[in-house]
Amino acid sequence: MPWIETDAMQQRVLFLKAWLSQRYTKTELCQQFNISRPTADKWIKRHQQLGFEG
Repeated sequence: MPWIETDAMQQRVLFLKAWLSQRYTKTELCQQFNISRPTADKWIKRHQQLGFEG
């Protein structure tokens, strides 16, 4: 089965949708998306300020 290719923006949107669902902790999502907590904080802050296009 081939790898599913996603770009950074798609990953960010998927992360934010999962975060907004409130079903996962930030730590769980960081591990799942292989990102650091500071990166997650930055993505969440941008989303709060600019929406999904941020």
